Amino acid sequence: MHQPSKEEEPMINPAFVIDKWGDSEVRIKLNNKTLEYGKDYYTGYVSKIEGTTLVIWLKTESTSQVNISITSK
Repeated sequence: MHQPSKEEEPMINPAFVIDKWGDSEVRIKLNNKTLEYGKDYYTGYVSKIEGTTLVIWLKTESTSQVNISITSK
């Protein structure tokens, strides 16, 4: 069975959806570097009966493994 390489399946502008996050602001690190809102990422909040969902879009591409940290400020 063929195992695709990272070059065949690169990470391009990933998005994350985190249910029940609340309305807290976020702090995002990529490989231990703190990212800047509006330059490196954007966020959105979706209010639902179950709670507020956080949506994150990162402006980044990689063909190697990355470490992403998402915490509240």
